[in-house]
Amino acid sequence: MVRLFSARLMAVWVVVLGVVVVLAAAPVAAQGGDTCAATFLAAADQLVEGCNGMQAGMICAGPAGVSLRQAATGAAALAAGVTSLAESAAVELASTAAEPAIAVLQLPALEEGRSLTAVVWGTARIDDAPAPPRAPACEARSLGSINVRSEPSTAATILGQLEPDQRIPILARLEDATWWRIAWNGDFAWVFAELTPSECDPEIMLVYDPDTGAISGGLPTPEFQAVQLMTGLSDLTCPAALQGGALVQSPGEGVSWLLNGMRVYLDGTIWVQAPLHDALAIQVLEGQVAVETGPVSRVAGVGQMLRVPLRDGQAEGVPGPVLDGVSADVAFLPLMALPRAVEPPAASVPAAGDQAAVQCSPLPQLWQLIPDGTGTAAVDLVLDTAQVVRVSATGAGLSGLAVGEQSASAGSAGEDFRIMPGVSLEAGTYRVVVTASGSQLVTLGVTCDLPVVTVAQEALTCEDLLLRWGDVQGGSVQFSTSGAARASAVVTHALPSEGPAQTLGVADAAGDVLAQAPFAAVSSLQVAGPLVVDVSEAGIYRVEWDGDPFNVAAVEVVCELLPPAEVVEE
Repeated sequence: MVRLFSARLMAVWVVVLGVVVVLAAAPVAAQGGDTCAATFLAAADQLVEGCNGMQAGMICAGPAGVSLRQAATGAAALAAGVTSLAESAAVELASTAAEPAIAVLQLPALEEGRSLTAVVWGTARIDDAPAPPRAPACEARSLGSINVRSEPSTAATILGQLEPDQRIPILARLEDATWWRIAWNGDFAWVFAELTPSECDPEIMLVYDPDTGAISGGLPTPEFQAVQLMTGLSDLTCPAALQGGALVQSPGEGVSWLLNGMRVYLDGTIWVQAPLHDALAIQVLEGQVAVETGPVSRVAGVGQMLRVPLRDGQAEGVPGPVLDGVSADVAFLPLMALPRAVEPPAASVPAAGDQAAVQCSPLPQLWQLIPDGTGTAAVDLVLDTAQVVRVSATGAGLSGLAVGEQSASAGSAGEDFRIMPGVSLEAGTYRVVVTASGSQLVTLGVTCDLPVVTVAQEALTCEDLLLRWGDVQGGSVQFSTSGAARASAVVTHALPSEGPAQTLGVADAAGDVLAQAPFAAVSSLQVAGPLVVDVSEAGIYRVEWDGDPFNVAAVEVVCELLPPAEVVEE
């Protein structure tokens, strides 16, 4: 067996981020924010007037800033009004504070003859993404008591029989159309086509290759039935909600579509944000939404939110937990552009300027802040007793982090982060202040009474939870599970390594490697993962990475308990 690096017994500071999450938006300066919002809402009102009679596969562009990219001819600006999306590769929106971009799209759903409405704005892009082959609704009719076999061969095991004149859906065919693939008792099976004729033309059926498992053929997929959404692609001096996003609404019934590589079922209205190099965030304004990535799904209802990890714009790993609350920024959303009126839930997350002082806790607290017109955002921290506090901030354009009169030193600062590893404070109230250029989101984390964890200590439980260890110094963290589970691990080095090539790995308690992944440069960081591994039994597992053990890293592990039958054995 391969062994995973040498065991490390050094202590590491561990911050378990993601258990307690508070989202807030700092107030936007009245000068820029109010003007931007008024201009944006005026553009949305103008859009509503010109978008009547839209059908699936169409886009209605606002007065400025919307382009349609064709695969052959490149991007071309759209005039206001309705245009077909046929043969288009992407929709691009380039807003300015003076000329906001907004568009309405009718996206084909996976269900035949249905569509969703998407209102997109800000600086954003929607790409027509590859979609899986689409099967027609074809049936076979048994000419008698016909054998159902495990493989497309008369020598294969007989699993049962069709009754005379029984009809059964066809999932796919062999290349030569001599056998049909069907569903049988929770598994796949085959019937001989000559004895189970179909009225469908085999040319439109899916084609299955038993040797490789590849599926091809089928019906053509309409443009934009599967999409990749990216929002907030450039900085605007506008409220966060106007930086870029999408409102998506189902018709009168639930429908499915493919968003950033995951299957989404929507029966209601959601607000979606998908920043580059970040997680896709969904807030439910009406009804409910279900997202599915691989074997894991999450369902969120009205007034709830969830986040899905992205890698290169595609959903990867396990979705985070469903959280209660929606942002106060719903006040800026262009709800008037939706076909069905929506009364969004009351914002349960106050603006940062209105937030009461927060009691320090061993459980981490996270704030998502937007610097105001002076480039600062702040929260108050209350200590009943003397504490050791760790404070960190991540985001674009960070220039400062301070707790009371103490500031993060230049030596602990990177391009996109600031760290105060251990600040001793007496009882009292302290102002935590972040300064940054622009108005992009900044994530601030505060944790008190920091625990010291070594690889020899009991592992943190990781069951149906999103666990983040932030600002780890050292090369390993542990997690445990009480049964079969699927785990996804990501490690980000805050400083790029100057040493040899690095590797991320997951090992069991004996040190045997279960999976490995290399590090790669992403902007100024080194990132490995998501590394997905299935474990078939309860135990303690270790996430380890080589390279400089004193290099600060952020570690995220997501676990999802699985029935033993769903675990894939190597």
